[in-house]
Amino acid sequence: MAPPQPVEVEAQPQREGAWYKQGAIPLGSCIGGISIYLHWSFFALLGIMLISTLLSNASDGNYWLLIILLYGPILLVTIILHEFGHAFMTKALGGQVGDMVLWPLGGFVICGPTETVAGDFYVAIAGPLTHIPQCLVWFGIFAAVEGGNFENFGRFYDSDMDFGAALTSQAFYLNVVLFIFNLFVPAYPLDGGRCLAAGLVLCGLSVLNAAMATAIIGMVIAMAFAVWGIFDFINGSPTGIFTAAMGAWIFMSSYGLFKLTRPASGVYGEVTDNLKSHPVFGQECYQNRARGENNNTSGSNNA
Repeated sequence: MAPPQPVEVEAQPQREGAWYKQGAIPLGSCIGGISIYLHWSFFALLGIMLISTLLSNASDGNYWLLIILLYGPILLVTIILHEFGHAFMTKALGGQVGDMVLWPLGGFVICGPTETVAGDFYVAIAGPLTHIPQCLVWFGIFAAVEGGNFENFGRFYDSDMDFGAALTSQAFYLNVVLFIFNLFVPAYPLDGGRCLAAGLVLCGLSVLNAAMATAIIGMVIAMAFAVWGIFDFINGSPTGIFTAAMGAWIFMSSYGLFKLTRPASGVYGEVTDNLKSHPVFGQECYQNRARGENNNTSGSNNA
């Protein structure tokens, strides 16, 4: 019997994504050996909310406790469940999950390839969809605390309101905001941007053009967030700092994607190897499409 021949394995490009862990604190590993990191921006948001509370001259200790609990452990558990939605869907579709980096509006999961672009779309929406059952849980707790009375539902805390009712009500709306923001803001690297990328490809756009469109839309939205945050801060809201910083982060991520769509020759319309380094468009499902598009183009040119 002939000895087995060595199999050459094509070297895989290093995906961008390690920079997401810069300044992140390792929290350990969890289900399936997924390594979890907590980004510094999580503490920045909590600090901004505490500064906002201080500037509002709030003296009620329960109000301070509500802010700490809402933007501390409750937000942390919320985004962990959000990212588990991405991770479990990835595993269900046969992909692999690496690191999980948590930040205030969700996180970033470094996932292995799914077989199809549609599968990547399902992974993208799986995170935001976890906020629906979370909303139901907080709604149920509020109903139990208030004995079925919803008169105070949606009110923020004041001294004559039950603390548990205020906390569960705000936890409900926190999940509503995260659901809407992540799913309906089509800016990469938010989940909505990933849904946009997959949707454009599924609608027939080439991988390169889909990447370019995703990047440009993301940059436009990022600039809008930055301007909004600056005006918000000028008008006296400390949270404007976080909004502007978020806009800057989205812009840098989208601009990084935009640079990958530009071939070295500066000529648009070619599929290059640059996108192989991207955490979304570098996935095998997108690269297989890109190779097919290249082959079709070559066949047309040779006809």
